[in-house]
Amino acid sequence: MPAAGQGRRVGGAVPKQYLEIAGIPVLAHSLNRLAAVQQIDAIFVGISKTDRHWQKLPLPPGMEVACYTGGQSRAETVWLGLQALQECASADDWVLVHDAARPCVQVKDIDALISA
Repeated sequence: MPAAGQGRRVGGAVPKQYLEIAGIPVLAHSLNRLAAVQQIDAIFVGISKTDRHWQKLPLPPGMEVACYTGGQSRAETVWLGLQALQECASADDWVLVHDAARPCVQVKDIDALISA
């Protein structure tokens, strides 16, 4: 899950993935959506090396969530994540990429994607 963006277009002191909706950071909403998908075993999140918010983020219970240092762009963050996954993923694992700042994804849509 790319989450290394600084949210410059949004402005403000807090990157958009950490802005709150209903008192919960956007990134936490996105993590909770992915954690609700039965076929997902772990979530790997790419964060900025200057991230000051990750340690305070409420993580979904019962889901393995790990972070890695992302890059200067979304593409680089995804690439670095794929490189890091080579150490722990098996040849038949699937990798889904979902942006942290997109919390409205529906579990049924992810299920349909995996089933297709």
